[in-house]
Amino acid sequence: MNKENSGQTDKKYNKEPNGGWKLNKIEIKFETGYSFKEKEEEKHDRYIGKIEFANEDGESFNLKIPTDMTTRYMDLMRDDIIKTAETLGAKISQSIKLVDEVNC
Repeated sequence: MNKENSGQTDKKYNKEPNGGWKLNKIEIKFETGYSFKEKEEEKHDRYIGKIEFANEDGESFNLKIPTDMTTRYMDLMRDDIIKTAETLGAKISQSIKLVDEVNC
């Protein structure tokens, strides 16, 4: 291998990391508690979450969201979640009525 090619390879694999980190995903999910767990927090039902950041180089990292913060996020979104569920329920109800009308 000549010296010119090895320099190109070094540049390709040793380039500076991209600084353009962006939020990729926020995930909050319900976790059931179990009384047999050792950690007190794992004995109780709770919301758990994580945040993922990624850059254009395909690198990423995750941060755990503390339980008290996941509860606050859920409190912030509660009204929108309820409104969306009600809208979805109304649409499903309307579609059922349409099916009944067609079948009559």
